[in-house]
Amino acid sequence: MRRIALACVLVALLGVPAGVPAAAAATTGDAKPGFAIIDLPDDEAPNVAAPLTRLQAGDVQRRVELLPGFRVALTRRPEAQVVLRYDPVSETWTANLKERGSDRYLASAIISDITGVLVATQSLGIGDYPSHLVERSAIDAAVADHEVRDEAKRWGGVKRLRAAGRLEHGAWEIDLLDPTRTRLAGEPVIRVDVDDATGDVTGVWTGIQIPWTMARGDRRAFGGDMNDPGIWWPLFVLFALVAIDFTRLRSLLTVDVLAVLAFGVSHEFFQRGMIYASVPLAMPPLLWLFGRAAWMFLRGMPAQRAPHVPTHRITRVALRRVPTIALIILCVALAGVRIGVTVNGGNVIDVGYAGVAGARLELKGKAPWGNMPADNEHGDTYGPANYLAYVPAVAAIDDVQRDLNGRPLRAAQATSIAADLGCALMLLLIGWRWISRRGGVLLAAGWLACPWTAWALASGVNDALVALPLLIAFALLPTATLRGFFVGVAAMVKIAPLAVLAPLLFAGRRARTKQAVFAMLGAGIAI
Repeated sequence: MRRIALACVLVALLGVPAGVPAAAAATTGDAKPGFAIIDLPDDEAPNVAAPLTRLQAGDVQRRVELLPGFRVALTRRPEAQVVLRYDPVSETWTANLKERGSDRYLASAIISDITGVLVATQSLGIGDYPSHLVERSAIDAAVADHEVRDEAKRWGGVKRLRAAGRLEHGAWEIDLLDPTRTRLAGEPVIRVDVDDATGDVTGVWTGIQIPWTMARGDRRAFGGDMNDPGIWWPLFVLFALVAIDFTRLRSLLTVDVLAVLAFGVSHEFFQRGMIYASVPLAMPPLLWLFGRAAWMFLRGMPAQRAPHVPTHRITRVALRRVPTIALIILCVALAGVRIGVTVNGGNVIDVGYAGVAGARLELKGKAPWGNMPADNEHGDTYGPANYLAYVPAVAAIDDVQRDLNGRPLRAAQATSIAADLGCALMLLLIGWRWISRRGGVLLAAGWLACPWTAWALASGVNDALVALPLLIAFALLPTATLRGFFVGVAAMVKIAPLAVLAPLLFAGRRARTKQAVFAMLGAGIAI
């Protein structure tokens, strides 16, 4: 540790030229005694070792070129040159990525020669690189693209459109505007992305895809690694095996399960940025599930357990010959995979960030509404129960520094994980109480195998915070007041549960009006 600390001090004392990262300062002209300086141009195969070193210079170069900062720099400046320096005192390597023909350093890293572990790294942000293209050149590249010209025909051709460009994060955004439009005159009709380093057109966007970047298609924007085909599609298979009764395929249960799985088609189009196909494809399963919910409401739901519950509809499914203990092991394994993917490969979108930001304000004695940070100013759209749910995790493990570095918010992930596991446990208890022990395990397995609950978990959203109190309300069907209370709690997270107030508040075949009155009283207490 002392050697590593000494290496950091030595690098800091070397001094940094203007506009250079703090850790990068090594040139052949400022050599100091005891340093072996190795200059490695791109066109030479590095295989030179400094005296008495454990690592070869070529190994060090290959390692640093895999670092994110070096990869970005080499993408923006392919002609950049790696300069290696070995310090025998601290037994560390310093790797600096130098821009050819200048004293500018783009990235820097320190690697221990003893362990090969990365000690420190620093690099320029994408916005710090001077542009290769001027605005006029970027516009010319955009309007020369065939797809852009085809889209522009709807507006009379590219010659009738005005163009304006701006450089952001190493890419040009070229907006083509129609000067004849009176409505939405300042909004572009076509937006074109042009890579500043190569001049290539990387995207052409129209309609809703211009302001809403999520509609352009990004497989990792929601859920991160949960979208990996090796994880995503096996969940569909597992969910079908758990939920479908293959001895009674001609049943409404089969259609219900297929409707849930049918969202996968719409989802795949959404991931590919084909939003105009994705939205219509989501309508049929939505309408079916809405119709089924309305039918169950009109038909009524028993609020008391029947003397002889027909358990065969749940227990006689595709996994009926699998021992219950094996299903329990499956549930534990699925929970472990979901949590592991969420923590190590998931992300937290603005919904989870809003919950954490609101909890931080709650801990400071401030109301979330009207006090949200500037980078999530509309995060105050949720109810008080949402922000209160994040308070325990924020108080225990919140790390503002991780937030500033753009890493996933652990407090948001912890809250989502707790709510997700709570939903699985509530389904276990509901099945145990109303059906059988095996039925409860199958319900929990259905939740844990469902790709949509896994996707929401890996995205760090608050959907499970709505589902959890609704499941508690379902478990408390015989007690109208408590049932209504937890429906009210769900409504204090998001307003959407108000749409399901009627089915849960009016549950039962007898005395439905009386039960509804007590349930509404409970909901009013919660709200």
